[in-house]
Amino acid sequence: MKTNLRSTGTIAGALLLAAFTGGYARANPLIGTIDIQGNATTQNVSDTALNQLAVASHFTSISALVDASGDTGSFVSIPNETPVTFTPFAFDALGVYPLWTFSVGGHTYSYNTTSVALDYKNSGFINLSGVGDVYLDGVDKTPGTWSLTDTIQANTVTFSYVSTSQVPDAGSTAGLIALGLAGIGIWVLLRRRGNADLAA
Repeated sequence: MKTNLRSTGTIAGALLLAAFTGGYARANPLIGTIDIQGNATTQNVSDTALNQLAVASHFTSISALVDASGDTGSFVSIPNETPVTFTPFAFDALGVYPLWTFSVGGHTYSYNTTSVALDYKNSGFINLSGVGDVYLDGVDKTPGTWSLTDTIQANTVTFSYVSTSQVPDAGSTAGLIALGLAGIGIWVLLRRRGNADLAA
């Protein structure tokens, strides 16, 4: 009886921890920064103000290449000027799936953004940012942030995009530790109950 209760407690703790940490497990987290440069076209809501950033509401096209000089971590092996396909999007979009994608060496990278924030806009400058997830071959997934800057140069919107990916933040890690401790607590509780049953 005592042995069975100990085993049950250990299994319960392990299952609790596994249930809550499974969503964070990553076989191949994409840690680092990818820098993308290019040109874009913008329009206002009524599509009557081409590349007038002060009234722009959305992108109608984006042409971009990887700028390897700014890449770090998991992205350093991506060749310079690798073509990147962007999905045109509105500055108030709730999400873009995918925001961008490219393939290199038989592998496909992509980024789904779950938020778009217009941080600043005037006649010569736009800054947008957001959060989302970067994927490798549609499987490995890492949360990350992104920032996009547009400026007008010779009547052309110059496009600069930087995405930084990372492992779960300190808050998530602390939460996982707490869950692990909760699992141990369940095991201790069941063990004590087993001892009490044997003593009775």
